[in-house]
Order: sequence, then structure tokens, then C-alpha cells
Amino acid sequence: MASRGLKRTTIESGLWLVRRFAVYTNDYPWHWQPEDVDEFCAWLSSGKQPRAVSTLRGYQVQVSLFCEYVCDPRYGWVAIC
Repeated sequence: MASRGLKRTTIESGLWLVRRFAVYTNDYPWHWQPEDVDEFCAWLSSGKQPRAVSTLRGYQVQVSLFCEYVCDPRYGWVAIC
């Protein structure tokens, strides 16, 4: 992420979200399913402090970018996981 010129705050917020999502699913990223993201966003949009639709879309993009990174054959994560 840093090599792509992303700011430290952008990197930290992405890491925070992926870690939070991992805690929510209680599973490894290679077991994540699209419905897990849907359930996570539905959970965040309910309750006393529901997240805005724009925030949820941003979260979905962050998880998607992480999954693209993990699945990118240039990094070798698929073989490891």
C-alpha cells in the first residue's frame, strides 16, 4: 500500500476495517464469502448508530481491495493459504 503512494491514515483505516471484519466473521480470509460482507454491512447499518450507506460502500470497497491483494498471484498468498 505504501509503495502505491497511499497515506499512512488510509493504510491504517484499511487495516482496521479488515481486522474488524475478520473478528466479525471469526474466520480466515480464504473462507470469506460475499454473504459475509452483506451480513457485516447489514449489522453495521442497524442498531443505535447505523452507518451511512456511503460509509458501508467504502467498507465494501476496502474488503474487496484486500481480497484482490490476497488473491493476486504476484504475491503468492494463494499458494500459502
